[in-house]
Amino acid sequence: MDAQEWNGIFQHRSPGHGNPVGVARRIDYAGTNDPVYIGFARAGVAETDPLWYVEFLEYDADGRYIKSTFSAKNVTWSGRGTHAYS
Repeated sequence: MDAQEWNGIFQHRSPGHGNPVGVARRIDYAGTNDPVYIGFARAGVAETDPLWYVEFLEYDADGRYIKSTFSAKNVTWSGRGTHAYS
């Protein structure tokens, strides 16, 4: 995620207000002890709304984190297992 994408998700500001808008975050362990999917959206967005940005975390055979890949912007949290990640 580059700085522009980060700002697009996390640094929205309310009109006339200096504080950032809240951010919703979801974590799915997918039946493991480690997070597999992490999703971010503006607060109040439904999990079925195509307004999420989802990170997919990969681990080696020993359970060590090796890399993250990201969905396209504007996907659903509920469909995180079917999205393409790159």
